[in-house]
Amino acid sequence: MYLTADSALQLLHEKRNKFQVEIRRKRTENTFQQKRAIFVQNKVWDLELLAQYALEFYNRGDLQECENYLIRLNEYADSQYSANLKSINTITFLGEIATNCDYHILAIVLSIYQKIYLPECLNPYLLSQIQRFENSELIKQFVVLLHKIVKNNPLNHLVEQCDFVSYLVEISLLLDNFEQWFKIVEVLGSYIKQPSYYFKKLVVTCIKFIEYDTDLATFQIMLTMISCEKDNKNSINYLLANAGFVDLIMDKLDKNMMLSISIISKIVEESDEGTILFIQHGLLKTLSNLYFEMRENQTAFIYITANICFLKNDYVITEVLTSEIFNTILALDEQELNKNDYIYISQMLQQLIRKYSNEQLYRYLLNKTDYVYMLGHMMKQFELREVLQNAISCVIHMAHSQSEELAKLFRYDINIIEQVFEFLNIKYD
Repeated sequence: MYLTADSALQLLHEKRNKFQVEIRRKRTENTFQQKRAIFVQNKVWDLELLAQYALEFYNRGDLQECENYLIRLNEYADSQYSANLKSINTITFLGEIATNCDYHILAIVLSIYQKIYLPECLNPYLLSQIQRFENSELIKQFVVLLHKIVKNNPLNHLVEQCDFVSYLVEISLLLDNFEQWFKIVEVLGSYIKQPSYYFKKLVVTCIKFIEYDTDLATFQIMLTMISCEKDNKNSINYLLANAGFVDLIMDKLDKNMMLSISIISKIVEESDEGTILFIQHGLLKTLSNLYFEMRENQTAFIYITANICFLKNDYVITEVLTSEIFNTILALDEQELNKNDYIYISQMLQQLIRKYSNEQLYRYLLNKTDYVYMLGHMMKQFELREVLQNAISCVIHMAHSQSEELAKLFRYDINIIEQVFEFLNIKYD
């Protein structure tokens, strides 16, 4: 068979192209070998260069040589004479290898990443590989990596720019041991800029695995969310919508946990719906039962009870007035009360008297509680002007009543009458 002029020309072009490709390959090979020789000869521990070599061998299919370079890189990473461990190129080269490598190589890459511990080490492909293998050792290594990253980088950057929380939530689905996972959550509890936005999925995951949370990191995350100034009410509503939230908080309150008290205090302060839910779940009864066991938290108990009284709801107020904790507070002796206690109690009584100005309430306070006893303490707090004013305000509001009990009070309690006149003189002087 004879070649035509056209076919001969085409064959010539093909041979020329193959020749040029081979020339370029040999030049690349020579350059690579030269760099490698220089590295070996001078012992220059440029870890970025090692990562590049490992990637080039990986791309050529020489997995053994790739693994050898990664092992060397991992060893040199601990040396003070190494350089460029944390360069973006080093991280990128390793990331390309990790995208589709086998188990052994991925384990080495994770070990190196743990020594770099920059957020740039995280990428969806790496997580996908961990999920694909479902190997307990790889999962453990990835959690260690997350822990090192969260401890050594600014939280604002991790949470807002690196989608760090998503990696934490995703890896939780593969875990058997949550000890270190919750330690990461504990560190995140210090993030305060906008936790109400970034922590919603995280807090649901924490509640799901709450039995493993021995350090109570979940409750710190909850408190951080509902304390967020920008969006705390939305966070409270989000938590209240979780079926197990109220029961969880009440259970921990019953076990004398201070974080539960802080969470309840914030919810009672900010949410009418939340206040009612907690009362329906026995909050006031639990406070009564725990009061003497947790006497060191007396001010917090008074604060919660006082804040409940700011909610104008007949059901709520009835529950408060008839609760044991309410009268326990009113029966406290002077020496048992501090400055904040007096302020909260005076605000509580003023709210009750002003919002529910009726003789039925007055008679109940006078006959069924230690209201007058506490009023006497408040009248003596000359250095606490707010307390004294609130006490006088209560007396003046009740003075409009024509009930027999109140008439006796104002006719025969000279101390209260003198305090009223003194207050009026000061106020209108």
